Amino acid sequence: HYNSKEFDELYDFLEMNFNMSEDEIYDFDDMFVIDYIFSYQLDVDVAKKNLSNNLDKQFMRLNISDKAYISKLILSIARNYPNFNYKGYTYNEVKVQYK
Repeated sequence: HYNSKEFDELYDFLEMNFNMSEDEIYDFDDMFVIDYIFSYQLDVDVAKKNLSNNLDKQFMRLNISDKAYISKLILSIARNYPNFNYKGYTYNEVKVQYK
């Protein structure tokens, strides 16, 4: 997702508005974007709620328009990310089936 237009916009926004360094932006990516991408794959509503709560906790002074813009960019990144599906069984599921 680092090559997407939305990630570039998010990167620029965080750099300009919050004076974040490159390392801080990639830490933000680990905490919010990647977490949201994988949560989004499982349950969209829970992912949105978690993102909103996490932004409120980590960025207490974040105004509503900035929060909405960041959320919109992260949602766009998640929508462009390919879906994954689990295939097969876990080790414990196989173990239970063949007892």
